[in-house]
Amino acid sequence: MKAKLSLTAILVDDMKASRAFYESGLQQIVTVDSESHVSYEGGFSLWLRPMAVELIAGVKAPPREKSGLQNIEYELSFECDDIEAMRRHLLGLGHSLIHEIREEPWGQRLFRLCDPDGHVVEIGEPMIAALKRIHAETGDIEQTSLRTHTPVDVLRWLLD
Repeated sequence: MKAKLSLTAILVDDMKASRAFYESGLQQIVTVDSESHVSYEGGFSLWLRPMAVELIAGVKAPPREKSGLQNIEYELSFECDDIEAMRRHLLGLGHSLIHEIREEPWGQRLFRLCDPDGHVVEIGEPMIAALKRIHAETGDIEQTSLRTHTPVDVLRWLLD
């Protein structure tokens, strides 16, 4: 017997602002659309917080402060073929970045920002692109493995 994750619901206070962020900003495709719950391709959804809390806990949702960076509980990670263009697009929509594009310890280039409810969102190059880029830079599968924390046998399989 094994449980399989089928959906991640992000609780939001302002459905309109959150939908604008994910649909216009990150260009996510809606698969299910209702007034209080919206699902997207890729297996995540937005759920209106007051309704979710009442349904789950049977109580009225207390007011809450946005998470901000003082209370990071999780991160949503997205991959994008052109992170520079996505960065410009999001900045053009008025969003602020937590940090500019940088290379993380595992070699992936990415940037982070918060959604309208303060949830941390990461936008990174596809990991396979990072592995190929680093392998081209090092010219050595062992060095690529060390730099990306990816086992050599996995790299051989992915890079062949």
